[in-house]
Amino acid sequence: PGEGEIVVMFSRGRLFDTLSGTRGGRVTFGPETAARWTALRSSDGGEIETPTATVRYLAVPVNRRDGTPQGVFVVAASLTAQQDEVTDAAWLAAIVLFSVLLIAFALAWVLAGRVLTPLPTLTETTRSISESDLSRRIPATGHDEIAELSRTFNDMLERIEQAFASQRAFVSDASHELRTPITIVR
Repeated sequence: PGEGEIVVMFSRGRLFDTLSGTRGGRVTFGPETAARWTALRSSDGGEIETPTATVRYLAVPVNRRDGTPQGVFVVAASLTAQQDEVTDAAWLAAIVLFSVLLIAFALAWVLAGRVLTPLPTLTETTRSISESDLSRRIPATGHDEIAELSRTFNDMLERIEQAFASQRAFVSDASHELRTPITIVR
């Protein structure tokens, strides 16, 4: 018999032998159950409650070739032992799942930290840029989206700085050109 199983053999209305598996202890049956099994003329199966466990059984009568009853062969399995195995497996699965989730969370935390490391530098640099000083640039290292954003932002600052320089040159030239006629008029 396997774990939590028991094999009971009756011969001529009496208990002949009992074999039990390695786990689940010895399953005992009451005298009324034994009397019912010894009187069987056809196969019977079902569940019974014993003092130690719920047991599922199959009882098969053994007949001689001429049809006279010789005995009964019963195989019973403790559902409690099977439920214990299922419970153990469920606990193991829960522990493994929790461990995997914990490792995944830690890995995601580390990766998110690496990805977001350049953002404080990007924020600090953008706050320090003013209309009078457009010379600051954001350090762009790597080939990720943040580095691409930094390069794009630096290109935009370059264009804005050139636009401000050409606007200052225009205002300077216009004021110089307008001073001469204004001086003559005065």
